[in-house]
Amino acid sequence: MNIKKSLPRLLYLDMKDWIELAKVYYGKVTNGDLFQILNKIINLTKEGKLRVVFNLTTYTELKKIRSENQRKKLSKFVFFLSKGYSFPPIVRLFEREILNYIDRILNIEEWDFRKNDVGIGLTYLMGATPTIVSDEMDKNDLDMVNEKLKEIISNPENLEPFLECYSPFISTKVDKYVLESYEVRQNIFRFQDKNLRKLAQDYYYFRYFLTPKIIKVTEKFNFNPKIILPASRFSTTNDIKRFLQEFPMMYCEHCLVEGRNLIRSYEIKYNDLFDIMGLAFPIAYFDYVVGEKFFITIARKSKLDRLYNTVLLTKLTELNEILDSI
Repeated sequence: MNIKKSLPRLLYLDMKDWIELAKVYYGKVTNGDLFQILNKIINLTKEGKLRVVFNLTTYTELKKIRSENQRKKLSKFVFFLSKGYSFPPIVRLFEREILNYIDRILNIEEWDFRKNDVGIGLTYLMGATPTIVSDEMDKNDLDMVNEKLKEIISNPENLEPFLECYSPFISTKVDKYVLESYEVRQNIFRFQDKNLRKLAQDYYYFRYFLTPKIIKVTEKFNFNPKIILPASRFSTTNDIKRFLQEFPMMYCEHCLVEGRNLIRSYEIKYNDLFDIMGLAFPIAYFDYVVGEKFFITIARKSKLDRLYNTVLLTKLTELNEILDSI
């Protein structure tokens, strides 16, 4: 499945790379290669040929920085280089990706994720616009308040101070996520054969994650799920794999989780969730992704770069020649 991509080219950076470029920008580090890369990125964004995009993973890392000075400087740099462009959490986009598959079946123009889900404002970063609900307020007044709230949330000027806020990361879901991930790994390694371990994860994802979501979407839009999920279509394990690949972002998420689970020596961390959620969308729909070596290696082994026509990198310096070709 080769997704067509157009200008501006889209670039996603890991948090470590934002930090490296920020050090060069503020004169903390003198590095000729990174200085060239930063200047090229700035010029290409000014020309409208490149867009550097961040997401909730970037924001989560930013807000954990305790030093107010460091947090604000890095936040200002992220806002400067990205011009405020971000994309939503992938859980907000699952339904739309399933609808895209239905559109392909019906030969209808598909939703353009690059165009419609990369934008400026908190609405894009959060993937939704909050609304106020009240039984006591007059409907016209309530509509007016919600319209004003939408205006505030969508205003790019309100995004930068939002990024600068400090919020220590505390979550009761940490232990649960890590524990459940280890349980999945334990179940996988009950299979002695390596291929069976991969096939088991493909089947589990297909049966218990994707299929229920497809059924839910088809019921919501009154579409017959048997058209998408005919039993005759899935006679082999390769049929299931090819079907999963029709949902680029969800398949990328699946491959990153699967690859991590299959490396028994790797210590599962809660931060994996943010890394995977942050990488799945850009690997599927962006042009260039600079990410953590561990997950980029998994993505390459899964051939996601070839499948979705995305350049996957682990070092900023690898961008130099690529930027020249834009």
